[in-house]
Amino acid sequence: MPKFLREKLEPDVLAIFTEGRSINCQGSSCQKVPFPFWALVFPKRSYVPPQYPHLQLWFLGQSFAPSLSFVQKSEQQLMIKIIKKINRGLDCFFKKNPGRSFCQRAFAINATPFSFIKNEKGQFYGGGQSVRTFHLHCFLIPANLKKINIPAEKAPLVYPTSFSLELFKLIFSSEKIHKMIFDRKKESFRETGRGVSFNFRGNFGGLIPVLNKIDQLFYRLQLALIFCFYQDGKNFLDKLSDFMTADYLEETKKDRKKLILLGKERNLKEIRILLKRELLNLGKTYGVKFSKKKIDKISELLILDKNGDLSSWVGNQLVVLRPGMGYGTLVRLKNNSFNIHLVPIDSLLPEGTMESSGFIFTDKIQAPKRPLWLEEFKNCLQPLL
Repeated sequence: MPKFLREKLEPDVLAIFTEGRSINCQGSSCQKVPFPFWALVFPKRSYVPPQYPHLQLWFLGQSFAPSLSFVQKSEQQLMIKIIKKINRGLDCFFKKNPGRSFCQRAFAINATPFSFIKNEKGQFYGGGQSVRTFHLHCFLIPANLKKINIPAEKAPLVYPTSFSLELFKLIFSSEKIHKMIFDRKKESFRETGRGVSFNFRGNFGGLIPVLNKIDQLFYRLQLALIFCFYQDGKNFLDKLSDFMTADYLEETKKDRKKLILLGKERNLKEIRILLKRELLNLGKTYGVKFSKKKIDKISELLILDKNGDLSSWVGNQLVVLRPGMGYGTLVRLKNNSFNIHLVPIDSLLPEGTMESSGFIFTDKIQAPKRPLWLEEFKNCLQPLL
């Protein structure tokens, strides 16, 4: 719930942005700002070493907004303005630190609103939302990255399962899907070893509607997969619809305990039948006729492991799938264009957008105090607030 997130994030909030004002947040002053608002946060866990700037931008409100397309258009427009301020703050930071060798500015978005965790009884914890409100990462990718060979047992951290990868290929192979997402422009998707990517020429404001359409497509897909995979999927989705339409989540507090998915998989034959039907229905929504043969081949990549958990293969490893495939978006800025990678976040392993995009962390750095760049960046940002 927003109240819990607000208390958790409060010590690390650098600034708060609302439609009417922007404030430099100091301690208890955060509590006085009414919902909804955007909070610029210094993260406790970082994608990059301590000397490289990494910030988060959280949207805190009272309504259901787990991913980008649930954030109202007016708040999205405000988000674009904030991103521009962050970029100007980074420009100032670079001028004051000309010796720093940074490679690229980047944004990362995790869209995994159904990232369940099982308890000791093999049931999924109630609530369903591992990330209950939309947020994005703003960071700088170091220049001195190098490719390394990783052991086979770590492959599921950076590669999706064969099921998820083939499902990605099926959906993004459709020209009608391309036209829907890009509004009939000529951009198209390229297959990668981990998902798909595309280039976008224009500004961040022009990219947001594209990411919105992708998010809406994936949200439909996530709901369809939950229904196909789990015995109590329909009951869960019926309860979820109440939260999706609630204007004030506090009013649904008593019903939150009912939002539980027990994690009892359907039998494999039924899963495959429902998957075929749901993917064909998803295609009809967008005027696409997916190949029934391709869907059958994709469904054969689903397997129940020895514990009865729905799984698929990564190389020679059988990996348990999370209920309702999430996806990650990594946006890398290149001059006047963006390079966007879309990757499945499909297993219950501790993976995220960075890992699924091919990054693996060889060292876990414990920083005893906040990095020097943070105060420098705050000083650069201050005139913009």
